[in-house]
Amino acid sequence: MDEQMFRAPEPEDNALPQPEAAAGAAAGGPDREDGDLPGEAYIEHASAMFNFTAPEEEDRRTRVVQTNPPESPVPPASPAAEEHEPRYAPGAPAADGVSPTPPWLENGDRGGGSVPAPGEDAQPPVPATPDETLLPEPSVEAGKDGQTKRLKWIVIGLCAVIVLLTGAVIFILWGGNTDKTSPSGFVAVPMPQTAAEIADFYKKAVDAVKQDGAAGYRRKAWQTISELNLTGIAFVDDIISGVFDDYVTPAENAKAETYTKGTEFAKARFPGFGLDDYSVIRSAECTASGSNYLIKLVFDAEDTPNENDSFLGKVTDTVFFWDTQIEPILADISQLKAYSDVHVRYHDLTVTAEISAEGRFVSLKHTVPADVDIGSARISIFTFTDKYLHFESTAEYTDFVY
Repeated sequence: MDEQMFRAPEPEDNALPQPEAAAGAAAGGPDREDGDLPGEAYIEHASAMFNFTAPEEEDRRTRVVQTNPPESPVPPASPAAEEHEPRYAPGAPAADGVSPTPPWLENGDRGGGSVPAPGEDAQPPVPATPDETLLPEPSVEAGKDGQTKRLKWIVIGLCAVIVLLTGAVIFILWGGNTDKTSPSGFVAVPMPQTAAEIADFYKKAVDAVKQDGAAGYRRKAWQTISELNLTGIAFVDDIISGVFDDYVTPAENAKAETYTKGTEFAKARFPGFGLDDYSVIRSAECTASGSNYLIKLVFDAEDTPNENDSFLGKVTDTVFFWDTQIEPILADISQLKAYSDVHVRYHDLTVTAEISAEGRFVSLKHTVPADVDIGSARISIFTFTDKYLHFESTAEYTDFVY
């Protein structure tokens, strides 16, 4: 029997095999070479043999993005490039002039090794981006610090304005008016400059204590004898100096006395300032000490003053007057039989005081040096000529209470 009688009729070119023919071939018909299948039948047959499943058509831009690592995203291809890029999809009809791509090429598997899809080797240029590690990162703490600094400067500015306004008010209400009366009734005055201004300022401070009794204080007074040369005989001079100790107070024996504010005793014990003629003031100084004034007055010398006509007696109570004090002392010394040509010359009476601008004493000191010259003196059976001694009287006033 002729074999050609049992061969299935060959399909014409580009004719798809009938289902029955395909079933017959599967049932035992003669095998055909894959290359014998034409066109789309070839592709479908190959897909059925290798059990390929055609994936959904993917956009080329999506496939490119998926093949790149997440850290370096690739921007989508431009529309112009997309127009010239052929699309491949298994089972899809090939475009005119384009050969179909086998599935194993589509999946990148041909005998080992990865085959990139068309166009995958040439990636579109990636635009340069700045290195974020070199840029300062915004910080919440930095923002808070900036706000804190701005708030700090605002507060400082407000404080400065308040201080300036307060100073202006004080100047207008107090500093701009030097005649403003303090709560205690004293008046603040500018620092005195001339000798007359200084003397007037001191006099007002004295009158506030002596006449008005506005202050209490503590007083301490003493006298110091030095350069004693009365006889030239040591034991005789010691005897006479011992007599003087009954009329003077050494510094080591001086005690502070308290005079209560407003009492008559405090008014009487405080030294007055009754000068009408300031020409006896040899020098006058006034300097600032904080808000207070330091006053220094130095007076001319006065020889053997009497109580009623002494200008020093109008300034201080530390001088010894001839008529009321010195003569009674000489008469009381039993060893002294006679004397003549005696002079007690006071010089350089110095008054130093610290007084507030309102005229209130802080401290006061009177220092009165004196030289005693003796023309002649007869002590017991001895007569001595041209003898002398030196002494100094001091009085301090402190702890003023107004």
